[in-house]
Amino acid sequence: MTGKFSYNESFTTKNVMKYFFLTVLLCLFLGVPLFAAEPFVIAVMDPLAKELACDCVAGFAQRDYKALADHLKKTGNPAFAEIELVFAGSLQAAIIKSSPKRVDMIIGKDSVVRHELQQAKMLATGIARLTDKKGEVTFTGLVVVAADDPTKSVADLKKHRLLLGPPDCDEKHAAAIKFFEKHGITVPKKPDIAGNCTEAGLAIIENESPQPIAAVVSDYALVLIEGCKTIEKGALRVLDKTEPVPFIGVFVTESVDQKTSESLCNALRAGVSKDSKLLETLESKNGFAPYSMETKNGWELLPVMKTEGDSKN
Repeated sequence: MTGKFSYNESFTTKNVMKYFFLTVLLCLFLGVPLFAAEPFVIAVMDPLAKELACDCVAGFAQRDYKALADHLKKTGNPAFAEIELVFAGSLQAAIIKSSPKRVDMIIGKDSVVRHELQQAKMLATGIARLTDKKGEVTFTGLVVVAADDPTKSVADLKKHRLLLGPPDCDEKHAAAIKFFEKHGITVPKKPDIAGNCTEAGLAIIENESPQPIAAVVSDYALVLIEGCKTIEKGALRVLDKTEPVPFIGVFVTESVDQKTSESLCNALRAGVSKDSKLLETLESKNGFAPYSMETKNGWELLPVMKTEGDSKN
């Protein structure tokens, strides 16, 4: 009868249980997991990742983190059996884009990650730093002016309008302020900010004000700006550079237990440095180095980083 449930013997509890156990046995026999494993989510915020950068400069800013994910899968650790890579410009965007709405590991510009962890009131542990093509784990901010600017040194910038980067970018903000003050240049309490390096460069070459502009850009960005032909090569001149600050850091969040963190550290250090092809795809000379450069006791985890109240510098 329409609208009336018709009882069928096949739906008895006994038969349901029988079919369930048969399914379990079949899955075990075929090696098929009964339930989908939760992915290990890696948020990639590295500005030199190929998904986040342009391909205007051959062999630069095309880091392939999918190759790193494959490397982790090959370790045989069940925690890395399923990896989800999320490429985003911010931590919040990465969390939103991820399928489980969380991230387990973060790879990105150190000061930016730390700043965003603080804003999100999240805890994380720094476990590694990625070396660049020269084997360095630091980078600098470049003080640039227009090519035809007669300024010869930083000390001559007292009448210039200074353009810094966002507060979460140490190389072109905190380090820049210290650099200018060291050279006797007063930086306003609320300095002018350029949202990115391209914006800073364009502000200089398109400036129609009688007051010249000096800006601080990330050292890796100048070649990209010129390579993309956003700004003509040679239109900007580098006066000096800031003190080095940490570049790409690797962090694990509270969702990762100690055992998995240690396994991750070993996989990053031991495997990557021995794989020449992987080093090439990551545009790295030595792979991953310990997060704490002061540590002399090998590959050890730092204590959980409490981001609330942590220094922005």
